[in-house]
Amino acid sequence: MSPGVIAAVSLVAVLAGLALNLLLVGSGRAAMLPSFTFGISCAALGAAILALAAPVRGAAKGSRRIDFKYALAVLAAAKAGIVVGALMGGYALGALAFVLTRPVTVGETVVHLAIAAIGGVALAVCGIIAEGWCKLPPEDDEQADERKPSLGFQ
Repeated sequence: MSPGVIAAVSLVAVLAGLALNLLLVGSGRAAMLPSFTFGISCAALGAAILALAAPVRGAAKGSRRIDFKYALAVLAAAKAGIVVGALMGGYALGALAFVLTRPVTVGETVVHLAIAAIGGVALAVCGIIAEGWCKLPPEDDEQADERKPSLGFQ
């Protein structure tokens, strides 16, 4: 996934987190703030994606063989982890920006939002690493020529 798309998704999520909480509090409702367990679960999901991608990394290096459907599922999970991590980390950063602009802040809330933001960013980073593990190394020209099917005439 391109870095520009990830940055754009994160920026939209930051603005959404800030604007949504400003609108909610401005209308007299409570702010929508994620808890610290949200960040912990995002980080755990990132670790699970890395654990699933480890066999694919070994297969890409040539040390073992795996089913292509498994590799495709891991790649899809990695890409989803990137997008979800960028969205959730961005939203938590936007909510953190909202809380820090208030005249009175509760220290516990700031810590919880910081943990949620770190967890979202960790999920996105784990997804980026897992996506990199799913790439095949470039082939040499000699190996590519040997693998081409022969049509019987040259």
